Amino acid sequence: MRQGWPGFVSWMGETSQIGSGCQPGGGDSPAQFDDPSLRDWMTAIGEGSASLKSAWSTIDKVNPVASVDENGKSFTQTPKVWASVKQPGGTHPATVSFQDRCGRVLYSTYHAEGSDTANGQGSFLAQEKALMHILLEVGVCVGPKPVPPVR
Repeated sequence: MRQGWPGFVSWMGETSQIGSGCQPGGGDSPAQFDDPSLRDWMTAIGEGSASLKSAWSTIDKVNPVASVDENGKSFTQTPKVWASVKQPGGTHPATVSFQDRCGRVLYSTYHAEGSDTANGQGSFLAQEKALMHILLEVGVCVGPKPVPPVR
């Protein structure tokens, strides 16, 4: 992430060493759903007070970065924060996305594997349900804006 799209995200513990933001242990933290449509979705399906599990990194902050839009025009954007984690010392972004020309980049600090049951045969984890909603939102086409017909 840091090499392909430098500057968009800063991690806790980050240094100039590649991988320095990765933390041991893959912690679980209570979720905060920052995007209103995601929050409504998670509440409607009974996951409004979920935890995000197996996060191997913590985003310190998102940053404004000079970018190029789908039409080749320059603009400044700050990554959208979809979900955050509540940790001792503050709340930190956990799922972010931003535009990259005619596409989008999505980054999540937590894993989407496993199950909420002991034998692994249960339902999706709350974070997998959240990612499903986010993927449907960021998957909407970003491309050159069509030119309206001349009348």
